[in-house]
Amino acid sequence: INDAKAARQELTVIACDIPSGISSESGKVLGTAVKADLTVTFGFTKLGMLFGEGRECSGRIITKDIGFPAAAYTCSGNKQDAAGVMSDDNVSAEKNSRVIVGHYGFDINDVKKLLPVRRADANKGSFGKLLLVAGNSEISGAAVIAGQAAFRTGAGLVKIFTDKANRDIIGAAVPEALLSCYDKKIIAGSDNVDVDENNNDVTVANVDGVSEIKGFIEDAVKWSTAVAIGPGLGTDESAVRLLEMVLDSAQDYDKPVVIDADAINIISAKRDILKKHIINTDVLTREARMIITPHMLEMARLIREDDEEVKAALGRIVDDRFEVAKSVSNEYNVISVLKDARTVVSDGSDSFYINTNGNSGMAKGGSGDSLTGIIGSLLAQGMKPVDAARVGVFIHGAAGDRAAEKCGRVGMTATDLNDSIVDIIN
Repeated sequence: INDAKAARQELTVIACDIPSGISSESGKVLGTAVKADLTVTFGFTKLGMLFGEGRECSGRIITKDIGFPAAAYTCSGNKQDAAGVMSDDNVSAEKNSRVIVGHYGFDINDVKKLLPVRRADANKGSFGKLLLVAGNSEISGAAVIAGQAAFRTGAGLVKIFTDKANRDIIGAAVPEALLSCYDKKIIAGSDNVDVDENNNDVTVANVDGVSEIKGFIEDAVKWSTAVAIGPGLGTDESAVRLLEMVLDSAQDYDKPVVIDADAINIISAKRDILKKHIINTDVLTREARMIITPHMLEMARLIREDDEEVKAALGRIVDDRFEVAKSVSNEYNVISVLKDARTVVSDGSDSFYINTNGNSGMAKGGSGDSLTGIIGSLLAQGMKPVDAARVGVFIHGAAGDRAAEKCGRVGMTATDLNDSIVDIIN
């Protein structure tokens, strides 16, 4: 079949249920496999069709109901409606996207039900207050992208805490944000401090001294309804201390937190920081209040044993990303968002959320920063952490698909993705 297709490109190869030769569980090729243009699968999408070679061989996927009894869709007691993975393929980017929970899923209509209600008599404080700690000296772009994404997703107020070197750029790029700046030399304990005395903007606090910085962070965390930290943060000593201060305050004031990018790299090298804050749970439900959003390599650094190469740890993730995500979630009491071409969300239970939208155009610098802003915004608006993670991933992927429709996958950027968030929300 593959040879015939190679000889006659106009041929269309259609696979029934799953392409022959593809493992339905891992997506690996079992010897050789048919490369289909279209796969009509029965009942629900198979995991092996979403990852690795299975994804490439499946082509476009349509899921059809062939009369399986309802009991066939019940997995580990999960009663979630399976209609989302049984309906026909749709044309528009957001409707064509599904998040699969084990063998269950939800589509754009389910996402709508989870989005925060926008009351007519509300004010800006009603829609959440996000504290975004991002941007080491001369690394302003990540903070800009995350801040813009947070506003696009509906946050009422966003306060960006960044290195003073980024003040002018971020202030101009995200004028809606409250902007506060720190001096990294003070945080790192350097005696050679260059104090900026020229900033008189009432929206900017120039905090001096470690105790003042700690006090500012405590006040900012207390003010917020959620915290996001990591984009462009750096991994130097000032970033390490800043992360510890923020997590300490978030734990003291019981605030949900998104940890991304450099903050994850810091934790990978100093895992005691994360373990110290394992008790950051909802006081009533004991559900995790912390979300980590590593890509595959960042997760490999986080899970590798002392004598294990990062490459070997990465291989373990590729072989069983579900078990790795679940294990990390349980070990650190976090929601794990394992970012890849098919992002997996785990809350430590036996149910996994697999996002099936998004495209290769999103493999650009800044895309992860956008996701941090989206999830942080949803958290700030009061969404449960596990819902904020899976809905955030869905919106991020759908916005990426919309941006690809407008700009093309080759030339689209994270800014284009951010600009498309409003299309998906609307």
